[in-house]
Amino acid sequence: MPGSASASKPLVTASSRAIRPVTKVSTGNAAEAILAGDLEASVAQRPYNMGQMGVEYVLKLAAGEELPEEIDTGAILVTPENAAEFQ
Repeated sequence: MPGSASASKPLVTASSRAIRPVTKVSTGNAAEAILAGDLEASVAQRPYNMGQMGVEYVLKLAAGEELPEEIDTGAILVTPENAAEFQ
């Protein structure tokens, strides 16, 4: 179980208010915690896009082109509905 899921579990049981933990990096462990109900969600990064766009922008930079100030490589919200795809 990811750190945020295990750290928040005692709070969920000790509190009368629901705490809905969410992580920012999705791994197989995070997906398992989501499916088990220990995490509400996780944000999965897109490492393929990071690599592909990194090479693309290095080539543009080497050719003297200007680059955007920010580059969004995309992310996916992992929830109980799609967590199995990230195991």
